[in-house]
Amino acid sequence: TSSSPPPSPPSGVRACVPTATYKPWGYDAYCANPAFGCPAGYCEWTSGGGEASPPPPPPSPPSSSPPPPQPPPPPPSPPSTLSSPPPSPLPSTSSSPSPSPPPSTSSSPPPSPPSGVRACVPTATYKPWGYDAYCANPAFGCPAGYCEWTSGGGEASPPPPPPSPPSSSPPPPQPPPPTPPTPSPPSSLPPPPPLSSSPSQSQSPSPSPPSARLPRPPPPPSSSPASTPSDGAVARLLDALGEVQYTFQKLKSTAGAGCTVEQAASCMEDSTLYLWSDMVGALAKVATSGIAGAFFEAGDDVQGGHVYGLANLAAFLAQTMHETIQYDACDENNWSDASTVRSVGGTEYTAAAACGQLGQSYQDYTCSDMVDPQTGDAISAEDLQCTVDPNMVAVAETSAGWYGAPGPLFCAPRSLVPAAPRWDYGGWCPSTGASWDQAAKFDPPFDTASRGAIHYGPGASTAHVPPEVLSAKPSYLDYVVESIDQGTGESCLLDGTCCMDVANQRAGSWRSCEGGGCPNGALPDLVERGWEARTDVEGCCWWGRGAIQTTGVCNFGKL
Repeated sequence: TSSSPPPSPPSGVRACVPTATYKPWGYDAYCANPAFGCPAGYCEWTSGGGEASPPPPPPSPPSSSPPPPQPPPPPPSPPSTLSSPPPSPLPSTSSSPSPSPPPSTSSSPPPSPPSGVRACVPTATYKPWGYDAYCANPAFGCPAGYCEWTSGGGEASPPPPPPSPPSSSPPPPQPPPPTPPTPSPPSSLPPPPPLSSSPSQSQSPSPSPPSARLPRPPPPPSSSPASTPSDGAVARLLDALGEVQYTFQKLKSTAGAGCTVEQAASCMEDSTLYLWSDMVGALAKVATSGIAGAFFEAGDDVQGGHVYGLANLAAFLAQTMHETIQYDACDENNWSDASTVRSVGGTEYTAAAACGQLGQSYQDYTCSDMVDPQTGDAISAEDLQCTVDPNMVAVAETSAGWYGAPGPLFCAPRSLVPAAPRWDYGGWCPSTGASWDQAAKFDPPFDTASRGAIHYGPGASTAHVPPEVLSAKPSYLDYVVESIDQGTGESCLLDGTCCMDVANQRAGSWRSCEGGGCPNGALPDLVERGWEARTDVEGCCWWGRGAIQTTGVCNFGKL
C-alpha cells in the first residue's frame, strides 16, 4: 500500500459514510477505513450537522434482470512485513475496473441451505473484512471460498487452508475459488467496484451492476481445458473488427535498420501475405471452436465488453508484427548464423536447420495426454500429435530476403537428399535482363525472360522453371542435390544448376561439408534428454509456420 497518509477529512465534516446508492450493500466499514481516503462515488463525508451530502443519481437500469451490486472488496493489505497477508483487494488502480467476488448472475433461485444448517456467514479468512451482509444475502447463494453454512449448532465449519501466497502481484479472487486466496499486498490503494460510467436519472429502485467486467468461473485444472466462451462476446468482438479495414505493412527491401511504423510511409509497403480479412476469419475459429480446448479471450457479453478482446488481439498482433509480418514471412527462416553456431554448435546455415534451430528438435516436441473438453474422455498424446513420416517432402513457401540469404527450408527422405548441405551466401547471381545466348538454351517464354524470374518455388511450384531444366530436375529438391558445389554465375544458371532457389536471387549457393552432412546445433541441456545433432533432413518437416511461427508435431496436431 502507499506509504503516504490518507487524505484528511475536508474541513467541517465528521465521518466518511457510504452514498445512498451503496449504503444498503454494507459499505460502512469500507468507507470508514481511512486507508481508502473516502473515494467519491462510493463514499462521502458527512456535513458538520451529521447529514450526508445529497446522493448521486442511481445508474440506469440494465437491459435484463441484473444481479445485486458486487460486495465491497477487502481493505488494502497491510505492509508486506506481515507474515500472513489478508485477502487481496482489487489490485488495479487503472481506469479499467476489476471484478470483486461475484454475485450469481443466474436467473434461477439461489440454492437452499444444506440440511441441518442455519445461516450463511463469512469464512474465517473473510470475516474480518465485513462480508457478513454479502454472505447473508440469499441472492449470492453462499459462494464457497468466501462464505460457508453454519452447522446445526450455530458453529461454522472449519475454514479451508489458504494457498501459498503467489510470487508476484496476484489477480483478484476468482469466483468462487476452492480456497480463499492469500495474495501479496497490492502495490497501491484500490478503488471499490465502480459505478456505472454514465448514470442517469432512472427511477429504478435498485442500482444496476457496474459496467465492470463480469466475473468468470475459476480456472479449471490443467488437465481440463477452459469452457467455450460466450457467443455474444465473440459476436461483439467480430462486429467491432468488421468495421475496420486495416492493411498490414512489411519492410521494403531498401528499409534501414531504424525503420519503424512511425516512418512506414517511407520504409514500409503493403504485406502480400497477411490480410485483415484472413486474420478476422482465423480469429472467429479460435474464439468459437478453439484449439484443443483453449479459446481466444474475446471479452464479455456486455456493452463495451469487447474491448478486452481488442486488447488481447493488440498484444497478439504486436508479437506477430515483430516475428513475421514486418518480413512478410510465413515459414521459418534459416537464421543459424555464426553467432548461433558459437552458442550451440553446428554449421552456419545448414539445411538441417529445418530439423530445429538453436539446439532444438521440432519433431520431438510431443504432446501430453489430455481430457476432451466436450466429452470428458481421455485423449492420448499419440492421438493428439502428428506422426513423423520419414518419406514426407515439403518446401517452405517463404525465406529471408536479404542479399545472399539462404534458400527455403525443406525436408526429404535420405533417399532423395542423402546429406544436408550448407548455404554459402557469397558469389553473384544475375537477376536482371536476359543472357546473350538465353534463347539458345530455353524456348519461349523463357528465352527472353529476366534471369531473376527463372526460379523454383515458392514452395513446390515449378511454374517459373523452363521445361529444359525440369526434364532433368523435376523438383526443387532434385535441383538442390544437383546444385551442391556448383557455385554461382550466368553459366550454371542457364544449365539449371545454380541461382534458381528463389525469385530475383542475387547471391548464394549450396555447399557440401567434409565427411558427410552439415550438422545443425545440438543443445543437450535444453531439455532433460537433450537433442542430437542432425546431418540430414529426413522427417524434419515441423519448422515454424504462420504468424506466430508455430513449431512441432504437437502444435500442428492440435491445429
